[in-house]
Amino acid sequence: MDDYFLQLKEVYSDFYNEELDEEKFRKYINKLYFDILRGGFVDTDKLIIYPLLKMMLKLFDEDCDKSDIQDEKDYINDVFKGEKDIYFNVMITLPEELFERDPDDLMFDFQKRLLMDALYHKLKECESDFLRSQHIDLFMYEFNKFPKEKTIFEKLENRIIAILQSIYDDTFLGKSTLELYPSSNDETGIFNVLYEYLEFYLGMKSFPVLVKITKQRNGVLLLI
Repeated sequence: MDDYFLQLKEVYSDFYNEELDEEKFRKYINKLYFDILRGGFVDTDKLIIYPLLKMMLKLFDEDCDKSDIQDEKDYINDVFKGEKDIYFNVMITLPEELFERDPDDLMFDFQKRLLMDALYHKLKECESDFLRSQHIDLFMYEFNKFPKEKTIFEKLENRIIAILQSIYDDTFLGKSTLELYPSSNDETGIFNVLYEYLEFYLGMKSFPVLVKITKQRNGVLLLI
């Protein structure tokens, strides 16, 4: 399991067992929460704890009944103990402003973003010419390895790379798309899918991810 989850689990355990005072606990989760809001959510390990932080912040809602708050405390504790699984859908947008967070933060590779932006606009100009040009050689050189998916950007990169590799293959050119029961009004093709992933990457569109916390494994899955 990731370090952020284990650290939060330890701190919550101290709070739950009244070994950590409420004020210190509140400051701790607020710091984590606002770091995620400022862009930390692109780190999948941080995104995993986001739903838990949202639940913890509700513990300090003065409008909630004490019995409801205690039930919520117990529920969160059960999640950490592996007795309950939780799943959350989170809608994400990746605006360009994220790259202003910290120029030295490796999660935000502005050069990669520029390449993705160039790829998007080159494709829009002319798909077929792009495939036969030196531009795709450049992109395949820059994105010739699948990243480890430690960030949302890397998850999207892997999908973009996979599509580029299939397009770049000489056997793709001139071949028709195979179909299995396509909808009569379905115009989606491989380029449409590529455009959409690029639009997600460049912050033009929002997209959903599934955050799961289970006894077996925690994870973040793209629902696209």
